[in-house]
Amino acid sequence: MLVNSEIVGKFKELMMGHSVGLDEFYYDKNNEESRKKIKLEYMKAVDAFTINDEFRLRKQIADYKDKDRECAESGKTSRAACQQNN
Repeated sequence: MLVNSEIVGKFKELMMGHSVGLDEFYYDKNNEESRKKIKLEYMKAVDAFTINDEFRLRKQIADYKDKDRECAESGKTSRAACQQNN
């Protein structure tokens, strides 16, 4: 759910097409910094916006790869030894 995504309230309203009062006029969609901020907020909620599991699975795979890389860098010789610490 979008409510559980910890998005800044104003960005949540903008993404849903709701009016945000005067802030609506001060948000510059052509400004690179503004676009960067709304993209970061969107990424917090992408799971709530998507119907299929593709993004969630890609994120999970990336997390597993990061853990494997950390394990390899720590010098653990077996996967089981590394998993005991995670």
